[in-house]
Amino acid sequence: MVKSSSMTDDNSDQPIVAVCVVSDRLKCPPKYFLLDRTEDGKDDADLWRDSLFGRRYYRYICYKKCNPMPDDDVLVDVAIINDKDSVPAGFTVLEYTEDTHEKSLKKKSLCFRWMSYRLTNAAISKLILLSKSMRRPPSGYTVIGDINNMLLCFKMVSLAKTNMNYSRSDEISTHHILTATTSQSRLCLTPVENALPYVMNPTMAASNPNLSSYSSSDDNISRLVTNTKS
Repeated sequence: MVKSSSMTDDNSDQPIVAVCVVSDRLKCPPKYFLLDRTEDGKDDADLWRDSLFGRRYYRYICYKKCNPMPDDDVLVDVAIINDKDSVPAGFTVLEYTEDTHEKSLKKKSLCFRWMSYRLTNAAISKLILLSKSMRRPPSGYTVIGDINNMLLCFKMVSLAKTNMNYSRSDEISTHHILTATTSQSRLCLTPVENALPYVMNPTMAASNPNLSSYSSSDDNISRLVTNTKS
């Protein structure tokens, strides 16, 4: 497998966040891994393998890995279908090459299922192709299917969610602050009668204890009569 100098180690557990197919191995996008050899290194990992006569066509898988943000999509499943088959639910088809916009595969299609990083605890971290002489996948790999007498396999890894836990803590802290503020506001409520420019009728106050804490004492009644006369 050919790598550019800016790419991370392909043995890392970073999830795959993008996949494409190119017709020229030199056109592999920056920071992508180029899958140009089978896992045992014996065969060219060309997905097309045209006849020996006439123009040769090539197809190579490229994929990108990184530490995703919470809203980024990660690869969680891969399928190989025949051209006339229906696309599995939740999958998208990689129809064309990245560099020439030609058909990516002959008689078959590659389908990928993506999921938001925040919604999954596992993702695919590596794709490999097995040659005819290597029909059993390495430990930890799952066989997807056959392409041009090669077996496409993937490796699934668990995802660390440290960033997601941090975000959840922030959410909880914000909730506590809002709750405390609301509680303080409730404690500062002013009784209704204190906001009125006149003294509330004692009978109404007695029948509505929630609206007033007014006391119907003789002193208060006398004060009302005195103010009215003056």
